[in-house]
Amino acid sequence: MCKIPFVLAATAVAGMAILSCNSSGTADNKSDSSVTAAPAKNYLADSFININGANIFYTVKGSNSPAVVFISGFGDDNQTWQQVQDSIAPLALTLSYDRAGLAKSAYSNQPKNAEAIIGELKQLVDSLNIPKPFILVGHSLGGNLEKIYAHTYPADIKALVFIDPGYNEEALQKIISPALWLQREVAIKKYTPALNTAQQMEKKALNNIARYSDSIHEVPNVPITFFTATLTFADFPASGDEIK
Repeated sequence: MCKIPFVLAATAVAGMAILSCNSSGTADNKSDSSVTAAPAKNYLADSFININGANIFYTVKGSNSPAVVFISGFGDDNQTWQQVQDSIAPLALTLSYDRAGLAKSAYSNQPKNAEAIIGELKQLVDSLNIPKPFILVGHSLGGNLEKIYAHTYPADIKALVFIDPGYNEEALQKIISPALWLQREVAIKKYTPALNTAQQMEKKALNNIARYSDSIHEVPNVPITFFTATLTFADFPASGDEIK
């Protein structure tokens, strides 16, 4: 639940979209479906779709392929991507959404493990007929989910963009003192807003999702861009240790 470097993210996605299109073939290759306009469909810019008994909110903007699909970080909604999505929409069809229980999306006690979350996204892109393969972009927890999705559904992926992907905090706990870990926990509680039920479930699943992501050593052979701020904050406990 932190601020994305929007300008860098937009630049990364735009560059990846251009790279993907160019790598699909030359301008003479008119039959390459990966660089053609998106299928004729009356997309609603902001709408809902029922997935597993919950109305999931999504935003679609733009046209043309390859499409760009965004996955938000822990507890974040699709407004996280608004500036980036607006920047990319003139180049490509874009999709952002609220996971079940976040912001405008309903929650019917769906599990928040990796399989459930990427299954939800898979149903969303299939139901909306988002052109495949698409560029998948993930921030924080979204980066972990992105890797798992790409491993599970490699045929869906045109390119990957990781923005400050999440990590297993149990690994951090092992390399710092118990006292420093406690200070960090207190600081996190201070800056974390109140969480709804779905956000609490996501929080409980963070380390398991990170472990799952870390266990994956093969992803599709596609262009990959990785962005990280590598910033540290002297007044936040163990900030420098996180980079390790």
